[in-house]
Amino acid sequence: MIEDEIYDLKYVLSDFMYPRLKAFKSKIDNNEVPTLPGFNDDFPDQNITVEERSRFWSKQLEIMIFPFEYHSYPENFEALSAEEIEERVQKGLKVFAKYFKDLWI
Repeated sequence: MIEDEIYDLKYVLSDFMYPRLKAFKSKIDNNEVPTLPGFNDDFPDQNITVEERSRFWSKQLEIMIFPFEYHSYPENFEALSAEEIEERVQKGLKVFAKYFKDLWI
């Protein structure tokens, strides 16, 4: 560990997480995974197809990627308002926490 990493850890963590979450999402989008989470809490009736679960999972990953991408590349989001950025960052972190244990292939 480099001592400077702890002073603004969100950037260090974002630089680590962003490319990995993007690669993970790519595997989902390209159907390169042997299984998907069940999402029992999100779909209690369980009458959804594998394709629907895959699309749902891809969308959740897209939401959770945003905070890490923003903290790694804030210049890419200059067109967004500070309020929209904050809202998307908070939503993404909430989704990341909710599905943290489902980040496996």
